[in-house]
Amino acid sequence: MLAHATGTVLYVSPSGSNGSPCTAAEPCRQINTAVDRAAPGDTVLVANGTYLGFELDGISGTPGVPITITAPGHDAVIETNGSCCNWTSQGEQDQMYFNQVSWLVVDGLRSYQIRSTVPTANLWVSQSNNLTLSNLTFENGTYVNASTGWPSKASLFLDLSTNITIEYDNISGAKGSHGIYFNNDGLPLTYGDVIRNNVLDDNNWTGLQFVYASHSVVEDNVLAGNGAGGAAGISLREVVDSEIVNNLVYDELGAGISIVEDASPAGGTLTAGDLIAYNTVVVGESGRAALIVGAGSTGPGNILEDNILYTEDNASWASLDYLDNSGAADLGGNHNVLQSVEDPNGTYSLAQWQALGQENGSLSATPMQLFVNASRGDYQLSSLSPAISAGVVIPSVTTDIRGAPRPASGPSDIGCYESASSPLRALASAQPWNGTVPLTVAFAGTASGGVPPYQYTWVYGDGAPPSRAPDPLHTYNATGSFPVEMTVEDAQGAETHAFLNVTVKGSVPLSVQATASPSGPGAGEVVSFTGTAVGGAPPYSAWQWNFGD
Repeated sequence: MLAHATGTVLYVSPSGSNGSPCTAAEPCRQINTAVDRAAPGDTVLVANGTYLGFELDGISGTPGVPITITAPGHDAVIETNGSCCNWTSQGEQDQMYFNQVSWLVVDGLRSYQIRSTVPTANLWVSQSNNLTLSNLTFENGTYVNASTGWPSKASLFLDLSTNITIEYDNISGAKGSHGIYFNNDGLPLTYGDVIRNNVLDDNNWTGLQFVYASHSVVEDNVLAGNGAGGAAGISLREVVDSEIVNNLVYDELGAGISIVEDASPAGGTLTAGDLIAYNTVVVGESGRAALIVGAGSTGPGNILEDNILYTEDNASWASLDYLDNSGAADLGGNHNVLQSVEDPNGTYSLAQWQALGQENGSLSATPMQLFVNASRGDYQLSSLSPAISAGVVIPSVTTDIRGAPRPASGPSDIGCYESASSPLRALASAQPWNGTVPLTVAFAGTASGGVPPYQYTWVYGDGAPPSRAPDPLHTYNATGSFPVEMTVEDAQGAETHAFLNVTVKGSVPLSVQATASPSGPGAGEVVSFTGTAVGGAPPYSAWQWNFGD
């Protein structure tokens, strides 16, 4: 259940019926049936199973009190519905379609596109606002439009929609088009969109394409293997006053990031006022430039700082490619890692480019010098990486792609990962550390340095299962000397260990003492007896007195 939920819960299950009241005992069968009955603050709780695609038209929560559709098991699969979302004039059929919807949360749904003859989307969102789309899994959506030869829509396609949050989604395998496409071919610019913590991979055109957006954020995403059709991991078309930060873009088959002019009739706005920072972009020999800046695409006020921009030497592309002579001035690049630059006048090594007064705070390095193990997909900075503390602090960006503090200390690192400011250390304690069986011990672990958050693992030494709590309790039921090990792992996978020993002794033999008062009573006098037990295993029970009379 999401934190947004405040009202009634309506239940949907494959075992339900659309004539049911959508209760836990009598769930509805289809998602749209429950949504039609929902009011602001209500939650539609979807069980694992398969459901028909659906259309939402004019559905609305209220500001701060959305309607929530959630599948907590993350295996509620949406299938094509022949009677829904069928745009016959275009020969298209989408699996879900939201039109003029607002204040809605959709969480945990899955969609596997199976049509192979028409262009289509897993989800089309049109003219909507204030939506959160989270934990969605979309695979194998969209196809090339046979009549035009161009990609049509996207797995997640949005047009003329504002204040959309897309987070923790996995969108892959769009056969003929984009993973996510914001198609805002109209004025005024849409605004307030947030795309973060998503995995976008193996989409034929782009992983993410933005057209006409302002005051938006693209952060902490992982993009890989996109662009076989010739596009890029991230494509920005006339995006204004936005942040593109902390993204990992690698193994792209086109460009890593591209900034291009929009050729639509509504075109005319330039990409300006954007912060493009702390991105790690690594393009292999089958790809293009790590960053391409199209002719006539940029305006003033952009900041290009603290990025790793690398294209394999065998790719025949520079790391950074300006297609006109104004792009370098418009972007103001500096403190980046890059090998080479190209503009209409030629191709330059970084040293040659710096001799022209450009990128004077930047440096050149290879993946082997920069990363822990790029060949295995580990793009964290190695301990000797020249990118460590080589950047500048950008106050608006306070964490890296994992949420670790940025900067760790001093200047920021370059790229999407911030390295540790000090070595990882761990301290373990036990109270008590010795005693008699059975012995309950309170363990406490602390960690410092490295890159938080930390993961703790305690091994008690007596064969009991390990604990992952930082401060566990454990009871020893046997005697002996037990070596205890605490392992701490930080967010970068670094480990350290702390050791201590717990000694458990056998108990003192059970004995008892008895007293009487008075000790020499007369006949008929009342005697008070007191018994005291020591040793053994308290608490004591089953006291028995034999008075001898």
